[in-house]
Amino acid sequence: MKKIFISGLLSLLPLGLTIFLIQVVFQWVDALGSQIVRQFTDLEIPGLGFLLTLGVVFFAGLFMQVFVGKKILSLMDTLIERIPLINHLYHGIKGVTDSFSQVPDREFSMVVLVKYPTPEFESIGLITNESVLIEGNKKVAVFIPTTPNPTNGFLVLADLEDLTPLDIPVDEALKSVISMGSVWPKKYQAKSNTQSSNGIES
Repeated sequence: MKKIFISGLLSLLPLGLTIFLIQVVFQWVDALGSQIVRQFTDLEIPGLGFLLTLGVVFFAGLFMQVFVGKKILSLMDTLIERIPLINHLYHGIKGVTDSFSQVPDREFSMVVLVKYPTPEFESIGLITNESVLIEGNKKVAVFIPTTPNPTNGFLVLADLEDLTPLDIPVDEALKSVISMGSVWPKKYQAKSNTQSSNGIES
């Protein structure tokens, strides 16, 4: 019974935490927008503050796409840099958001296994450029994301024949990296449950 209970708990925990986080974020955003609504009207409509906040964020994104918006944002960065302590906090948070916003702009053409950090081990790599010339020799640029934050990593130049292509999408490869290997594409999962003498399943 204990084993069944733990199994059920582990099965429902991801769903429960996801729903909980969505609820917390919704209530926080809704409360933020509701404060603005109360200044102009006495309406108490659940979700109205949430929609208002989303609208403000959306139009702020549109504004930042034009030259004037970018100029204002640049001036804000300059002003905050002159405020002690706050400038470190602001740029720390901005660095994290910038790193995530830049991920979709990167183009990964293929998921491969690359012998890294030593020839005895292999790491998941993402090909970023297949035509790199180094002293007349053609190399392949491979980005190796680190776990659990795939926005950081290493760039290595390898020979194409030294890479092992993996028939999986880039997003599934990144899920494996983020989960530290606990989530793995089904087509590459071992089905055998036999254990070796050192206790590792083979």
